[in-house]
Amino acid sequence: ARADPAVFDTRLAALAAENADLRARLHSAQTDQAATRAKLADLRRPMTLDIISSTLRATAQPGETVVTGGSLLPDGRRLYLFATPKRERRDGREVVTIEGQFLATTDAAAQSVGLDVLNTAAANTLQHGQVWAAGESTAALRALAQAGGADVLAAPRVVLLPGAEGAINIGDKMLLKATPTLAADGAGVEMELRLEASPDATPVP
Repeated sequence: ARADPAVFDTRLAALAAENADLRARLHSAQTDQAATRAKLADLRRPMTLDIISSTLRATAQPGETVVTGGSLLPDGRRLYLFATPKRERRDGREVVTIEGQFLATTDAAAQSVGLDVLNTAAANTLQHGQVWAAGESTAALRALAQAGGADVLAAPRVVLLPGAEGAINIGDKMLLKATPTLAADGAGVEMELRLEASPDATPVP
């Protein structure tokens, strides 16, 4: 018996529809895969660029210095940030001046002034940081300068309005992001600091 052309046409149409559906699903899967790869690439970007980062939130009273860092650099030294905020009035507005120092130190030098408690092996980490009294930070920086084993990579200074974020680029090597707010006690400064540096950073001349 000969096949019914109508049945044949119906099956052919069904196969064509199924084929179109499979193509649409394949295209959707390829699109999703591309999007996933893009997201993964973005997530891996800091690691690909070998960025070391440290973020902290702390409250400092007048004269106090916030210290963070401790990430291991490729040359075996550690990277630290000393950041000292100061409340001031300029043009009738209260602002926050943050003076910082990026340091690269040997483990021995860091241990001699108590910085070793911040040390971490993680390349990207949320650091707790410490708040040092004015005398502590001054004495530690002086001791590091006298004993050697430490280099100042940069000494940035930024003036910000409370609640505003500021960023300082030190060439293409260093980046400090800071967001200060005024503490409720009327004297201190609450800060969120993010320190970023490429591991091939070199001392400033």
